[in-house]
Amino acid sequence: MISIRRRLLGILALATGFVWLCGVGWIGFQTRGELDRMLDARLGEVGRMVASMVRSGDIDPMVAARAVSQASGGTELLPRPFISCQIWDAQGRLLGRSGGAPDQEFASIGNGFTDTVVGGHAWRVFGVVDETRGIRILIGDDLDARQDIVRQIMLGLIVPAALLLPLLAGLIWWSVSLGLRPLRVATAALRGRAPGDLAPLPTSSLPDEVRPMFAALDELLEKLAEARAQEQTFTAFAAHELRTPIAGLKLQAQVALASRDEAGRQAALKQIMIAVDRTSAVVNQVLELARLDGQAPPPEQPVDAGGLVHETARRLEPIQCGLTVTRALEGLALRINPEMLSVALRNLMENAVLQTPAGAEVVCDAEIRAREVAIVIADRGPGIPADELEHVRKRFFRGRHRTPRGSGLGLAIAEAAMRRVGGRLSLRNRPEGGVIAELLLPASQLSGPVSRGAELA
Repeated sequence: MISIRRRLLGILALATGFVWLCGVGWIGFQTRGELDRMLDARLGEVGRMVASMVRSGDIDPMVAARAVSQASGGTELLPRPFISCQIWDAQGRLLGRSGGAPDQEFASIGNGFTDTVVGGHAWRVFGVVDETRGIRILIGDDLDARQDIVRQIMLGLIVPAALLLPLLAGLIWWSVSLGLRPLRVATAALRGRAPGDLAPLPTSSLPDEVRPMFAALDELLEKLAEARAQEQTFTAFAAHELRTPIAGLKLQAQVALASRDEAGRQAALKQIMIAVDRTSAVVNQVLELARLDGQAPPPEQPVDAGGLVHETARRLEPIQCGLTVTRALEGLALRINPEMLSVALRNLMENAVLQTPAGAEVVCDAEIRAREVAIVIADRGPGIPADELEHVRKRFFRGRHRTPRGSGLGLAIAEAAMRRVGGRLSLRNRPEGGVIAELLLPASQLSGPVSRGAELA
């Protein structure tokens, strides 16, 4: 994987090189354009000067042409003359030419500019026609010489700039290193932390661009700290809940071993079975809750909610008393994970049945509201004290109306299962006694009709 430093250096190097090349190209283009305009203006001036000299009749055309050659002698940049002159009459005879000018006519033009190739050389030619004297003056500028001028100018600019590129590269490397220094400091601070240190990271010295990332990391550390605290609390409560039945198992086993009569031994064994059932229930619920906490988001699928309620009630048949499923659940189809819904239903139904006195009724119903679908489980038990309504969903919470078989995990498991599928658990007391537990799901998860069920207080 490429480091940020190398990536930044590469991007900046490419960007700098691109800008540098574009600058060189633009300077070359502008230089060539300005040079062409300047030299074209000079060609025009020379052409008009020669025309003026010849028009007076005092100067021979040959002398006038050679004067151009002498006036445009070599320079340090261009050791040879690069402006040439030809003077032609109306019959196409060469009247005069400067040194370096070819014998062949530059171009058959009148007044104005043109580009041509004569004798293997490219020329920029300016023509002036003197109709009074019947002569045509052609002033040629060697384009190779022009290119030499541009080349010399560009070399004078590029060479110093190229020599500065290593210095520019060093400045870029230093700037990137300085900009990434806060990240190196933060990385060193993270590496130097103890395994259990989940305190927030100092972000005051970090750049604004990376501060959101470290803020998100702080949020993750906070969640990890909360999860660790919950795990420690969960482990402590689980150990406490298991310690009591295990101690009871040991005590009853000792009683059974020490008992000399069959009735006492049978009573002790019966208590052992009760303790084993309670221990098994606690262990199963602890494992179920741990599985819900660590599971990935469950897949959804169309589910016959009514059929799932009937199936869950059938599995609770050994402990159920008067569990009634209303017709409102018939035809109710939800798009949900069936396992999560079954877990929530089983724990709520079992809790309701255990709280309801013998002969009383537990009702399972369904309702469609404005934005929610509710699966309602109502019992006729003692209800939940008002001061405990906010706490009964906490893990291992044991209220004043707890049952001997309860472990304080059923409501916590139901709520965890509902959170996994985007729903929630609602609890409220009935005025005439008992609890109404509602599994609430967004209306968007409804995929089938439902009729109106029994009215609940």
